[in-house]
Amino acid sequence: MKKALLIGINDYPAGNELTGCIEDINNVKAVIERHGDGSPNFGVKMMPNVQTSGEVMEAIQKLFAGDNDTALLYFSGHGYANNTGAEIVMPQDISTPGLYYTGIQMSTIMNIVNNSHVHNKVVILDCCHSGNMGKYNLQDAGSILNTGVSILTACREDEVAMEAGAMAFSQSYSALDLMEEHQISVGILL
Repeated sequence: MKKALLIGINDYPAGNELTGCIEDINNVKAVIERHGDGSPNFGVKMMPNVQTSGEVMEAIQKLFAGDNDTALLYFSGHGYANNTGAEIVMPQDISTPGLYYTGIQMSTIMNIVNNSHVHNKVVILDCCHSGNMGKYNLQDAGSILNTGVSILTACREDEVAMEAGAMAFSQSYSALDLMEEHQISVGILL
């Protein structure tokens, strides 16, 4: 069985809103939910505009539980890096508009992913500082990925992801879209 968890958040507190994250998860769902012949591919759980880290952590733990064939985590929203590590950020994590408090540590997510018995684990992050995924400490020179783990990020560890105009610029979706347009097989995903 193939499972996907698609998280997209536009509705952050004032001054931190995004505009393309819900569209991103709808586009990814359209690409992975069914094969070209219409037969089922991924069982998809959507979490648009989820507000709390607790809800997201529970969903991530459920996604990577068991011994399914494939688990895909896609996050489109805010990411942040500070001296404790890199994080994905939920609206509740912003205590004051424009000031991040704390989010879900990318290293915490990687612990769950690396310890999962799912055969193929795919993480796609479309957020600032997403290149930190796989690092347990910001000082690490590289990522630690167990067998069966693949990561695709929108930017490097020290970069921000960008929205362009009214639509989000999502490198991760663009990569999936490009593969589909050119009929490049991505094996696990399609």
